[in-house]
Amino acid sequence: MQQAKLHHAEPSNLHSDTCDGASDSIVNAAPSDNIHDNYHIYTDGGYFEKLDVGGWGLVIFKNDQEILRDSCWQKQTSSLEMELYAAKKAL
Repeated sequence: MQQAKLHHAEPSNLHSDTCDGASDSIVNAAPSDNIHDNYHIYTDGGYFEKLDVGGWGLVIFKNDQEILRDSCWQKQTSSLEMELYAAKKAL
C-alpha cells in the first residue's frame, strides 16, 4: 500500500505567505459505492506569535486507512484562522 506524503515547511525555511503551492497527498482515492464507509477527519491549527507564523494540518481516514494528509503554514495569521482553514480544507 502506498503511504501518504506530508507537505510541510520548517520555520527556518519560511519564504511565502500562503499555501497556494501545497499539494494534497491522496492514497486509494477510488470512489466507493459502499454507503457504510466510515470516515474520520482530524484537523488542527495553531499560531506562534514570536515568529509570526501559523500552521494547519489534517488527516482523513476511510475505514481505518489513511487516505489524505495535508499541512501548510502562513505568516500574519491567527490561531483561530488556522483552525478554521484546516476544517474547511478537510471538508
